[in-house]
Amino acid sequence: AYNALSGLCSHAGNDCMGHMATLLQEMLSHLSMSFKNVERECALQGYICGVITALVQRLRERVLPVAERVMEEILKVMTAYQQVKGGAQVLPEEALLVASSLANAIGANFEPFMPHFAPQLRTGLQNYEDVQVCVMATGLIGDLCRALEGKMIAYCEMILQILYTNLQNPAVDRKIKAAIMPAFGDIALAITGDFEKYLGPVVQMLLEASNTRLEDGPANNEDWVDYLNTLREGVLDAYSGMIHGLRDAGKLHLFKEHVNSVLHFVSLISEDKSASDSVMKAAVGVLGDLIMSFQQELTQHLGNAPFLARLVECAARSQDPSILKTANWLRLLLQKYGAGVQQ
Repeated sequence: AYNALSGLCSHAGNDCMGHMATLLQEMLSHLSMSFKNVERECALQGYICGVITALVQRLRERVLPVAERVMEEILKVMTAYQQVKGGAQVLPEEALLVASSLANAIGANFEPFMPHFAPQLRTGLQNYEDVQVCVMATGLIGDLCRALEGKMIAYCEMILQILYTNLQNPAVDRKIKAAIMPAFGDIALAITGDFEKYLGPVVQMLLEASNTRLEDGPANNEDWVDYLNTLREGVLDAYSGMIHGLRDAGKLHLFKEHVNSVLHFVSLISEDKSASDSVMKAAVGVLGDLIMSFQQELTQHLGNAPFLARLVECAARSQDPSILKTANWLRLLLQKYGAGVQQ
């Protein structure tokens, strides 16, 4: 019944918004009553959280008047879940989804909840044994960065330390490690120039990740190819976030020493037939970001590098309109700044 209600909320017309606000109050009351018998109602809380997520996603900023109550109830769900699990440092993914939806819906207004939510986020990030929840918590970093922007700086030290630890731990699932890459870019984009202190260690992590090759995994294995593509796309997204974040703060010169590493990575991707369309688009995008940032200085450095033409040609052969658009943008940048660059 709750799943059906979630579906109904997701697909109902905008003329039902008033009813959705009323339904949200009702769901919060149901959730509040469920704490009387926590052990028996744990599954029920998960279902109710599913409906609340759907409602928050539809109501967007209209949820603001009850946002504090939503967060209070969700934090209670997290605490109750840990109590049922004998005090274990675990999180219910349904409650994390509500937090994610709320951050996306109310943006900067999520900041007052962070002192209470940050310890739970830490729990989710550190609990790498629950792969799905850890991946979800890692993805939530991006939602928080977009919501809080520069105010995210207060939590960066804690978050980045956990991300570094997870990347260096061989016991951590590779899905979690792949999810960490774009989180670096999200943080850089949010805190702009303040990312300077983290640039060196983060780039080192990205370099290590970008050295992962197709031949490092099992032959003819689709899961390995999918993982490699996800990892590479995440690394490229991270580089893009850093370039934009530092450029916005007038600190782009700090990235200059890392440009050759990014170009080498893009060159390797252009030669790899297993690279997915999304990886190719991200590679073209990062190269465009670099050319837009460093202009003739970079195009003169590149000269007639064979990978440039290879990358543009590969992207131009795609059936995906967004990749074709990105490839055309790169071609125009090369024409604008590239003088002798052949395409």
